[in-house]
Amino acid sequence: MAKKLEEQHKNAAMRLEIAAMKLDVARVEQTMKIMDQLPSFAQDTDEREWQILGDPNKKTPYTPEQLTSIRNSARKLQYRPTGRSILQTYQDYIIGKDAHITTEDEDKEGEIQEYWDDWALVNSWDMKTKEIVKRVYRDGEVFLRWFMPAEMGEHLLVRFVDPEQIKPGTDAKPTYGIAVDDDDYEKVLYYNRVWSTSSNSQMNERIEPDMMDFWKIGADSDEMRGVSIFQGNGEYITEYEKWLKDRITINRIRHIWNVVGKPLSGLAAIEDLKSKFADVSYNTPAGQSANKKMPKPGTVLFSKGVEWDLKSLNINAADTKDDGRAIQLMAGIGTNIPEFIIRGDASNANLSSSMVSENPFIRSMESGQDFVAKIFQKAYERVIKWGITTNKIKGKSTKTTVIFNEKTGEDSETTEPIDTVTSCKVNFATMIHRNILEDTKALQVQIGEGLCSRKTASEKLGYDYEDERIQIAREDKLRLENETRNAEEFGMEDNEQTDDNSEDE
Repeated sequence: MAKKLEEQHKNAAMRLEIAAMKLDVARVEQTMKIMDQLPSFAQDTDEREWQILGDPNKKTPYTPEQLTSIRNSARKLQYRPTGRSILQTYQDYIIGKDAHITTEDEDKEGEIQEYWDDWALVNSWDMKTKEIVKRVYRDGEVFLRWFMPAEMGEHLLVRFVDPEQIKPGTDAKPTYGIAVDDDDYEKVLYYNRVWSTSSNSQMNERIEPDMMDFWKIGADSDEMRGVSIFQGNGEYITEYEKWLKDRITINRIRHIWNVVGKPLSGLAAIEDLKSKFADVSYNTPAGQSANKKMPKPGTVLFSKGVEWDLKSLNINAADTKDDGRAIQLMAGIGTNIPEFIIRGDASNANLSSSMVSENPFIRSMESGQDFVAKIFQKAYERVIKWGITTNKIKGKSTKTTVIFNEKTGEDSETTEPIDTVTSCKVNFATMIHRNILEDTKALQVQIGEGLCSRKTASEKLGYDYEDERIQIAREDKLRLENETRNAEEFGMEDNEQTDDNSEDE
């Protein structure tokens, strides 16, 4: 009998466990059903747009439709606080305040630099450099189209082309809007541009590769188009905003107070208080008593025989702050931006920890500078070659070679004619200013120990050694001239001689 009761007990326990499992399944199904029935205003469309696209198990480039979705999502993020901050940070660190281009030609007459400066002014190149950085990291790519002027003496013009316009023609070719050689995917045959006029007429145009510069990031060289820096990071930006809204809601709930009235024994019932409030004159169903108006905030109720108890909501959400920080850190990881920048809060950072966290970020920004420098150098080469073609710049220049004679300690120069140099140097502003006094002292020690030359030390501090040496020589010459003139005018030479004699005695 006992064995039979034990078996029945086990069967009952098993049935109870199965019932609990079915209840859990029912709850999940009900939750999914509720989520599917959410109204459109309560749904987050970004969740669908930031899903992983394509098959992650094999290397497959995104389809044109997927790239369009990514770009559209990225352009929405650029207007959100975190997205705006990320793009602005890239602009500020890569371009900085005083990024400029200088020719690598000797340019003794300065005509090449002057021609470039004039072109940059006509094309607003200073502002375009910042926009190039924003477009590259936001869209994953940038298209620069060049326009040849009608008159040979005029400047070349450069304009941006929206990546959305580089797409297949009516025959669905080329697939990504860029036609390449079958045997060499880096050899572009033409770009296909499709756009609509003001009268909604669709236009199709083939642009030759020598009139378009195309640069991309976030993709391999054999992939046709670039991918936004926000891909993979955008979902955490939107998740943080949702988390922040939830926190605001919780804080609002915390300000709600429950007022509980309990009638004392043998005295008035709580329902009797209803007669104390005014009736609502609208939305009262026929045949029912009128609803009562809620008292204004701050109203104090007094009633004989009622004990009032003020109760606050017991909501403990202090531990959720770590969740918000973790979400923001994921956005920072995807961009190599330090926490104190991505969060706009440096209260938990000190100088040493900040410098350590900056190191990978600075390396990333230096890599970005190297990338955009290639864009600027290509543009410079186009402009200078055009200037040579239109006879605005001389096609011939000179190259001066300085040879140091160790025996005499003197420099000798040789000059030879060469073609005008069409390359340039892109000068970026210093990203982080360290302690220049400590750096100078360290270089002085290195010079004293024979570890580096004055020229190298000067360049380490950001100076042009040859220019500074000429300026120093000029200043020394002026100083000596002033000292000589003062000595002759005030008789300082005789006084100095007298003082010297006195010291000898």
